[in-house]
Amino acid sequence: MRALLAALVLGLASCGSCKDDSAGKGDDGRASPPVHTVAGVPGPVDALVAARGTLFGISRSLGLVFAASEEDDGPGTVREIARGEKEPFALTLRAGKPVWASLDGVFASDEDGRNRRALVAGRAVRSLGSGPHDVLFGDEDGIWRIEWPAAATPIQVTADVAADELVATVENVVWLDHGKAGSVWSFDLKTRTKRELATTQRRPHDLSVSSDGHSVFWHEGETDPLPGRAPRAFLADTVTGAVRELPGVFASNSEYLVRGPRVVGPGVCKPLAQVDWIALGHGSAPGVVAADSERLYWVMDDRIGAAPEASRIVSTPLSSSCP
Repeated sequence: MRALLAALVLGLASCGSCKDDSAGKGDDGRASPPVHTVAGVPGPVDALVAARGTLFGISRSLGLVFAASEEDDGPGTVREIARGEKEPFALTLRAGKPVWASLDGVFASDEDGRNRRALVAGRAVRSLGSGPHDVLFGDEDGIWRIEWPAAATPIQVTADVAADELVATVENVVWLDHGKAGSVWSFDLKTRTKRELATTQRRPHDLSVSSDGHSVFWHEGETDPLPGRAPRAFLADTVTGAVRELPGVFASNSEYLVRGPRVVGPGVCKPLAQVDWIALGHGSAPGVVAADSERLYWVMDDRIGAAPEASRIVSTPLSSSCP
């Protein structure tokens, strides 16, 4: 794996198509901000998270957890956090450190990959998330939290729920149930009460917390579409329970994040109330997305020199992404 990563760095350095895109016109005719190459990974990227200028990601098929930081003079270096993982499928951050779920359980490490340890082992974990104070995971018995890194003992939040995706705000844990009803639920950590935010959703997925800290976003999938009905996207206030449908077309196989009055996706953004998307770079395609306080990250839809199976991760400043 290290040899593959080293070869990919060389490929990025010599790849003409991997040079940063200078500011120009996007697909919609608007001026586009520059798109900067962060790093390349020798395979598909299944999840990205970002914090304080460092990007973490996983590749399920490679069994790889990695980190990358941008360099001013060119692509950064991909660093192995963990390899040989058994199909890592979810990734989050807690106190700036990576936490991931695989078929073997839930694991955590320092930012550089040191001190890797199992937080949950020998259990069939189905979802992973984090909140202001905890790591969260779901299994067949319900939802659990771990006060990591202060403690490593799982504490049950609520039992007998199917949490296929989950996130947390200061006061609530929110989860999606991918079952036939397609429902979205919240659990108030103070009152210990459960609330159904939405039901009869068509394959709800891509659950995330808005930058306001109390609203959550999700959108629908393409399975069994009703005639004339496109997948919808929603923003729910976990304090009031109010749910708002967002205008525009949201790709069912893509990820999105709500940042202030805007929603961003892989190489696209728009104000929440606007219908049309603004393209941020050429070659963008539906897929994974991440953002920290300053930059938006996604995987570019192109190929890297002599490594056509590789993924090129790019970024652009959030401040100049949307009006």
